[in-house]
Amino acid sequence: MNWGGAITLGGAVLGLAILGHHLAMWWPGVGALRKDPLGCLGELTPFVLAWLYGTALLMCAGGIVRFLTDLTVWSVSWLGDGALVWGVGGQAGQGVGPADVQFLTNGGHAMVLIVGAVLLGLLKVGRINPAALRKGTFCGVLLGQTGGVLGLAAPVVATSFNLSGAWLSTGVL
Repeated sequence: MNWGGAITLGGAVLGLAILGHHLAMWWPGVGALRKDPLGCLGELTPFVLAWLYGTALLMCAGGIVRFLTDLTVWSVSWLGDGALVWGVGGQAGQGVGPADVQFLTNGGHAMVLIVGAVLLGLLKVGRINPAALRKGTFCGVLLGQTGGVLGLAAPVVATSFNLSGAWLSTGVL
């Protein structure tokens, strides 16, 4: 395990387990999905938004936020690798993240702070389920830059945060 924020297979497995648990708890059933699909998907929206925010946190270039996300990725990878080795007899330390990480610009970093403040405000007034916010952010940090399908959101998130931050920093707004 390396401290550089690279996710291992064990960390990705734990991230997928959290994702699977949240989806299983959310699943309304086929009847409810057919009756009110938008309402059912609306219940999943806070989790998805928190996931995208967690992915953006992972792309911060430095500071306390990057330190905490690196610490989270390292510790969960360590726990997941331990579960693979001692739980099911697998091997530890296999990296599943990309070699290059796309970092946010100054404007993107500003947007991370703004979106974080909005999410905390929504949490404080009770508009977001706290468990969905925690699980979504955690899944975004753990799975946001995996090499598979779940990692495809990272370039989109980085571009969105960087562009919105560029509009903010160039005086357009």
